[in-house]
Amino acid sequence: MTSEVPAGTRVTLLVTTTAQATEIVVAGEVDHSTVARLRACLNGELRLAPRAILLDLAAVTFCSVDGVRALIDTALSARQAGIRLAITNRSHPVDRVISLLDLEQMLPVQRTPERLTVPE
Repeated sequence: MTSEVPAGTRVTLLVTTTAQATEIVVAGEVDHSTVARLRACLNGELRLAPRAILLDLAAVTFCSVDGVRALIDTALSARQAGIRLAITNRSHPVDRVISLLDLEQMLPVQRTPERLTVPE
């Protein structure tokens, strides 16, 4: 099943659900004015308790610290719930802020979803 979360002018969220995982493709700017919609989407998917959540951030053109905080919170909540979480792609803006904040271990890219691990 695929559904698009209503898009504003700056960020689009596309959610695809299968028996194996939920994939969320994020495109556009993730900042203070759009992060609430991202959080609502991520939290909604966590509540559904899929086996895994795959985040594709390749089309993110800007990511503020608010966006990274949402990713961290999601990673922690997924770990607590036993849901496997993987970032399958990251754009340069996302890479840059994760690198600057030294969060590579917490928010790594896992390009092969078959080998998803829950970080310790």
